[in-house]
Amino acid sequence: MKTIQTAMLVLAIPVLSAVDSGETEASSAIPDHLQQWPGLYVREGDAIVEAPATCAMVAMSYPFWEDKGYVTAKEYSRFCNRTVPLARLSKRVFTTDETLQADLEVARRMAVRNPLGSQLVAEGLLEEATRGRGQHRGRPERVVFLSKSTITILKERGFIKPQMPRDDMIGGDLPCQNHQLLLNWVRIHLNHIETIAPGLKTWFLAHNSPSLPKEFSSVSVQSGTGKITSFKPDATFSIYDSNQEKTLLFFLEVDLGTETLASPKREVTDVRQKILNYGICFDTQVYKRYERLWSCQLNGFRLLFLTDTSSRMSTLCSLAREMQPSDFIWVTQKDRMFEDGISADIWARGGRLDTSPQSILGSLSCRAPLP
Repeated sequence: MKTIQTAMLVLAIPVLSAVDSGETEASSAIPDHLQQWPGLYVREGDAIVEAPATCAMVAMSYPFWEDKGYVTAKEYSRFCNRTVPLARLSKRVFTTDETLQADLEVARRMAVRNPLGSQLVAEGLLEEATRGRGQHRGRPERVVFLSKSTITILKERGFIKPQMPRDDMIGGDLPCQNHQLLLNWVRIHLNHIETIAPGLKTWFLAHNSPSLPKEFSSVSVQSGTGKITSFKPDATFSIYDSNQEKTLLFFLEVDLGTETLASPKREVTDVRQKILNYGICFDTQVYKRYERLWSCQLNGFRLLFLTDTSSRMSTLCSLAREMQPSDFIWVTQKDRMFEDGISADIWARGGRLDTSPQSILGSLSCRAPLP
């Protein structure tokens, strides 16, 4: 979920008029205990002086003082709380002849403490870097990754292949940290499925994983005109159901709204071209090469789009519905995944938003939010 932090801007309202008694019409309506407000100042020329009584109304809205009767704590918590509803508006003022349309979101403020991570950093087993604020306000976040000494230890003990480049396993300089972090969250959610449904087993390979076999680092398809196109899924994963002895294959695309939907040049990074390439992969059964990787039988796959915002999800769903057949395309938004888990009924199959969301696991659907 999004972490929203607010900053208070204190405004000073100059005195527009005064009566001979020294009391303004506005100040006479202010309670006695607000006539003098310590800590509130205004500028008069080059000097900073204590604010007059007429400025006290501004201070009444300052939330970190005790209740002053202007708004109750219960009312204030409706828009300033740990979890609050938000609406993204295109503008601030609407007239009665306009229709108000807005994306609704939920903001959640959480404080996370991880003493074990801090201890490992102190011992030199992990390193950390500061991740900037990005497009949202808030405090910078810490990104934690393996240290060089830890990678050496894991190689010596056989957990990592000796030939794996060390730079591929150090994450402090990743150019697309938001993308990588959301990709990591998908993997965490998939691992969590195994604790909720012990009969399921997942395997996950990200496009930049050091464990990804070279021959599976990209997918090559040939169009009807003979043109060969290679592309890299953000991740490929499979889920094995031991009860039915059946394996499902998934290609994952994490979409943060930075890629073009379609362009005349039909770039391989265009979302529309991605879908066309996956469609060729489906029709020509190129995906069956993954049977060798996971020693299983595959009868198709599902293409998953995980978006950053609800508006982007709506856009991709519209695109999917235009590109029939699109039943293999499943779209959701990250807040849905965090709320109910990746295996819950959170996916728009075929981009259809007018029907109930479904689970990528079908009849094995289950809510599996992270604890």
